Amino acid sequence: MADLDDVEQAVERVESAIERKRHAKSPRKMRREYGIGAGKPKQEACEDPECYHRFPESIIFTDIQRGTVPEEALRKSCCWSKISEVRGKHRRKIGIRSATWLDLCSRMGTIR
Repeated sequence: MADLDDVEQAVERVESAIERKRHAKSPRKMRREYGIGAGKPKQEACEDPECYHRFPESIIFTDIQRGTVPEEALRKSCCWSKISEVRGKHRRKIGIRSATWLDLCSRMGTIR
């Protein structure tokens, strides 16, 4: 009889696990509900009117292509966000695995 009790307990545990799984929230629902992974909070606005992130996207794009993004821009998160945004808009011309982008990321990592 002990074997039958063990089997019944195992069946109950499996059924209980299945039921919990059925009612569990998906990772996507959990992230949405708790605001996890919803992106980084907005950073404070940069007050500098001459800041690199305020430059026209065409200039930033050209600087990325030429590898001439100023080091000061790589230090500031507002500028790096704008650089990443411009690269994202032109991802066919500047891929994340392109030598140009990898060099820029390497420079940024060394500076910060």
